[in-house]
Amino acid sequence: MPHLYNAVGPDSELALISRLIFDPAYEIGPSIVNGDEFFATQVRIIHYEKHRCSDEQWFSSFIAHMREVPNFDKYWVRQTDYPQTRPMVRPLANLQLSTSHGLLKFRLTAQNFAGDPRFRVIYCIPSDATTINMCQKWSRDIRF
Repeated sequence: MPHLYNAVGPDSELALISRLIFDPAYEIGPSIVNGDEFFATQVRIIHYEKHRCSDEQWFSSFIAHMREVPNFDKYWVRQTDYPQTRPMVRPLANLQLSTSHGLLKFRLTAQNFAGDPRFRVIYCIPSDATTINMCQKWSRDIRF
């Protein structure tokens, strides 16, 4: 993420990825080209998680925290009117970002975190040649 957004890095404040995406105070949300589709998908996924976690205090706190963000709340209210129709075993969302590097396209998918199935690991998979090439270029900068 630091290659895309300077606000997200090892020295940045602790923030939920959902907050980083929905809150326009961060650089990420406004650069999402397919915002309506992407935000609706993210909220639909969270609504589905509600079936698994709604009785847990941390989940209620998370939703309350996120509903303070007007963009999240807008999609949350919309989704409440349209209940989940099918279970999402492996959620998938298309993400298109307008960046200083051009339009980058990813598919986001998730799977349960092995240590605690309440949480998910999110994978950002490049979905076109331009994005793959940019990720390859960035990978050369990684130092182990």
